[in-house]
Amino acid sequence: MRVLSASEAVAPAFKRTWEFYFKPLRMGRSWKWAASAYLGQFGLFFLPLPLPLIILVLSRSHHTPLVWVVTAIASAVFIAFGFWIFYLCTRLELVMFEAMLTKAPLVRPIWQKYRVQTWQMIGARLLLSSVLGVFIFMPMIRYFENLVNIFRHMPAHGAAPDPMAQAMVFHHLLSAELFFFGGMGVIMLLSSLLSDFMIPTLALERQTLQEATSRMLRLFRTEPITMLGYFLLKGLLALVGFIAQYIANLLIVLVSLIPFGIVGGIIGVLSWLVLHGAGIVGHVVLIIELVVAYFLFFGWVMYLTIGELGILLTFLQYYALFFLGGRYPSLGNALEPPPPPVYVAPPVENPPPTFEPPLPEPLV
Repeated sequence: MRVLSASEAVAPAFKRTWEFYFKPLRMGRSWKWAASAYLGQFGLFFLPLPLPLIILVLSRSHHTPLVWVVTAIASAVFIAFGFWIFYLCTRLELVMFEAMLTKAPLVRPIWQKYRVQTWQMIGARLLLSSVLGVFIFMPMIRYFENLVNIFRHMPAHGAAPDPMAQAMVFHHLLSAELFFFGGMGVIMLLSSLLSDFMIPTLALERQTLQEATSRMLRLFRTEPITMLGYFLLKGLLALVGFIAQYIANLLIVLVSLIPFGIVGGIIGVLSWLVLHGAGIVGHVVLIIELVVAYFLFFGWVMYLTIGELGILLTFLQYYALFFLGGRYPSLGNALEPPPPPVYVAPPVENPPPTFEPPLPEPLV
């Protein structure tokens, strides 16, 4: 496979993403892989944040020792559960990597192959998380502190609100959120770049984490301008892609409200005609119908959103694979297998004499 620049890798990535999901289109399998690509992103970063303990500290209230002990245990359980999710999603990302190369139909056979590589990636990401987590821990604490202040300064029931206090709380909360989510976006992008450069070496060649790190650093030293262009273009593609996905999702949801509204309206009118005189039982049935309709529509929106985001994330991963394919020979051969060698028979040094029949004598 030839070496592609950052811009040249866009077209083959888009083509391969289309083939992966829509040739052929199988709704169940396509959505399953889109959900796998979406969930794999939750393994990009892990911050052992004792959230219950932080909320208790920020409340600045007096609590009994039993409350502190229970909160500490809840924080430990919260961290352990978060690490378990982090492990599963990291392993799922490796499964998705092979599925994108081989278009495998099942998850389980691939799941068993990457136990060692999962822990290698977890080690690299924990190191990255510990370094970058310092830059996000303080704004996160500020974010939760502002949330606690909002509830603490809420006016009493019936009291007139203070516009200046509300504006100040809103200002602090908005600034903390912008800084927090902006920092998280940068950290997730850096972690995804770590996956781009290290997973091919770990998964395809079964190399060590040190070798994968060495190759990544060597590539940055030999092609710094190209790597910077790739970094910037991937961020731009992600930003444009998420905006396009949000607009497409909004349009599809608005259009899908029409059939939901027609069916829901018919069922609601029929239910009211049948049950409006049934007293409390009729009201309970109508409320249950509304709750079921809400969850059905919410489930449809989540199904649609996860599928769209999964396709976008798959495109970004294919973009990384095609960019690195020419630089990692094993990855390039997996993406575009070389043609089989053509067998050419060696020449014979002393060919055997050929028999030539005598020419007929001329008639006189």
